[in-house]
Amino acid sequence: EISENFTIDGYPELFLDIPFIGNRITNSSSQEINWIYKNLNGRLINIYYSIDKGKNWVEIEKDFPINEKFIWVVPNIEKSSNKCRIKIEIAGNESINDEIKKNFSIKVLNSSISLKDAIGGQRLSGGDTLKVSWQGKDISDKGIELSYSIDNKKKWKKIKSNMKVKGSYYWIVPKLNKIYDNCYIKLEDMGNDQIFDVSEKKFTIKPPSKIRISTPNGGERIKTKSGIYIAWDGNRMQGDKVDIFYSLNNGKSWELIQKDAKNSGSTIWKVPNKKSKKCLVKVQNSSDSEDYDVSNRTFIIR
Repeated sequence: EISENFTIDGYPELFLDIPFIGNRITNSSSQEINWIYKNLNGRLINIYYSIDKGKNWVEIEKDFPINEKFIWVVPNIEKSSNKCRIKIEIAGNESINDEIKKNFSIKVLNSSISLKDAIGGQRLSGGDTLKVSWQGKDISDKGIELSYSIDNKKKWKKIKSNMKVKGSYYWIVPKLNKIYDNCYIKLEDMGNDQIFDVSEKKFTIKPPSKIRISTPNGGERIKTKSGIYIAWDGNRMQGDKVDIFYSLNNGKSWELIQKDAKNSGSTIWKVPNKKSKKCLVKVQNSSDSEDYDVSNRTFIIR
């Protein structure tokens, strides 16, 4: 008598294939852990790492589908180790396993990113240029990403990625359709989102103005009771008159310098006998209060 057909699946096989074995990797970097298997379709695996040649194992992932790719985010261990290993096993049948006997190293980086420019307090129009300079240390190979937020750091929009550890970038401010007062700049390690720096103070982006102030535009030191030029470009402005103001409190309130001044591009301002480190000038279209420009940064009256 002949029995019914049956299938012998064969002996199960499981082998690790680790691209970074023998190399040095860093904490918070992303690494592939690969494996080769036979007769184990549909099974789940457990993945472990060790920093002491396999004496102790720490779980990386449990019940992971064997047929999917796995990316390991290297943990932040207390100190660097050159005795690291990887092990995998079939969930529910730990006798089917593989361990890499060759060590690799995890280097703990003392990573940091810091903004070098004083960003914050500026009033920028679409089309203006803002210089962003930075210094990084122990940054991942993926580099640094620069981004900005217009909603008080809730969401970030990429400006440029894959930038070097140290450098400067001249950002052309986007042309927006309304005023945003809670804007920030952020620099982040693309391989480790825990390493970043954000501008300490907010700045403003407003729609492109047809008026552009050239002086005083930030950083000047001006003496009280002196006479200085206020200069602007109003060639694209509709109308032939402007109103000119100054502020001693970073734009919280404004004092009139001249009303219905001729749109000639400059005027002489007799500086008041009032000292402040938070001074601004504003030039505004006399017939359109939404069309104006403000000094990009504060200046000092001393």
